[in-house]
Amino acid sequence: MILELRDISKHFGGVQAIAKTSFGVKKGEIFGLIGPNGAGKTTMFNIITGAYTPSSGEVVFNSQSLSNVKPHNIVHLGIARTFQNIRLFSSLSVLDNVLIGLNHDTKYSFIEAILHLGRFRKSEKMARDRAMGILDELGIAKFANESAKNLSYGSQRKVEIARALATSPKLLLLDEPVAGMNPSETEELANLIINLRDNKNLSILLIEHDMKFVNKLCDRVLVLDYGKVIFEGLPSQAVANKDVITAYLGDFLE
Repeated sequence: MILELRDISKHFGGVQAIAKTSFGVKKGEIFGLIGPNGAGKTTMFNIITGAYTPSSGEVVFNSQSLSNVKPHNIVHLGIARTFQNIRLFSSLSVLDNVLIGLNHDTKYSFIEAILHLGRFRKSEKMARDRAMGILDELGIAKFANESAKNLSYGSQRKVEIARALATSPKLLLLDEPVAGMNPSETEELANLIINLRDNKNLSILLIEHDMKFVNKLCDRVLVLDYGKVIFEGLPSQAVANKDVITAYLGDFLE
């Protein structure tokens, strides 16, 4: 397992968002975290990435506990994420958005940066070349000098993924990556994610409501409902499971 969640619970005041949830993601696996709105999926992402501290339980990444590890250090350990609502620096170019993801790799001093001397030029060129390589891999290199806000919704999603990839993750967390996309964009992104997994030896944990997308991508899924696990197994089995159907359709079944 590259990621293990052990008896994770999270309370917000008197509200229990996650209740003693345990699961693991294998190396090289695409694992789906699904469930109806309000099930606790994004809360789980926030716990994994250090944005929230669990009320109890432990997150283990690559055999290392993430307890008390700051979010930026979790990124350095090899976990990157995208967000349900796209979070780009909309006034910056596409290239600059990706370069921000490479910022932790800078190898020059403050003085060298101010004066554009020494290691600064070499390091900046290497960063730009690497960023352009990532954009090319995602098929959006042609937009490198465009403002991020001018891109289509689907292309903005790819920019956010490119920025996450710039941190050289071992585990990539995708929060509803195809939300708002049309069927052709969804199919394209599904193929792209599979290629990233295979070519970069990535493990991927994703939240998604599009079950056709989940069935195409995921090796296994875990279904949450009100912060509790109601199913874990193959996607094809999840859609036929009575508890999963009830969680999604609720009163419509009565």
